[in-house]
Amino acid sequence: MQELKALTQAIKAGRLQESLQLARSLEERHPGDPDVLHLSGLALNEDRQYDAAIAKLSAAIAIKPDRSEYHMALARAYVHALRHGDALQAASQALRLEPGSAPVLAAIAGIYHPW
Repeated sequence: MQELKALTQAIKAGRLQESLQLARSLEERHPGDPDVLHLSGLALNEDRQYDAAIAKLSAAIAIKPDRSEYHMALARAYVHALRHGDALQAASQALRLEPGSAPVLAAIAGIYHPW
């Protein structure tokens, strides 16, 4: 879906208002789509709306629990919300899905020892 690509690019480029607007529009047209929920959660996390980000990411995981990137995004949102125990649980789920993954292990190390 081209719209998901546009939203991903807006998030990566740090265009927060555009990201949030695109995410809202996509959610209206594709309610319950886990990829839309995931990207919406990323945009909200970037906007420091941590509780809303956690809710969107948790909803995406409830629909598609086998996506490690969803769990890692949730772990990052929990870290930003200063909920380190929850962050470790989310990252552990990602590690269960991708055993030995260097990015997941690095994220877990960062939770234990924030640089």
